[in-house]
Amino acid sequence: GTTTAVYFASIHLEATKRLVDACRAAGQRAFVGKVSMDRHGSEEYEERTADALQDAEAMVDYCHAYEPDVSHPIDRLVNPVLTPRFIPTCSAALLSGLGALYRKHCERGCWVQSHIAESHDE
Repeated sequence: GTTTAVYFASIHLEATKRLVDACRAAGQRAFVGKVSMDRHGSEEYEERTADALQDAEAMVDYCHAYEPDVSHPIDRLVNPVLTPRFIPTCSAALLSGLGALYRKHCERGCWVQSHIAESHDE
């Protein structure tokens, strides 16, 4: 069966935290990403760059706080994943900031995921 899931969650921090909690409650090993996007979304589904970066780091901290003393980051049940939605929805400032967050947190367990394209036009 499936032993690990990798999730693109939502741009909403609290909803993403609830997904982390559900994975923990079920004992599911998971990599959970709070989606970051600061342009080309609908008005209701887009973040300010500073908010996106603040929430992405809060998500990393939320995952790490539950299991702070794992011997190796990969041993954590639920791991944080920085998740720029995809290039058209992320400014250069957001991508640069997410890269800085990755460099800051990679030693204690932080990954990056995105997707390249959903259609030929992308």
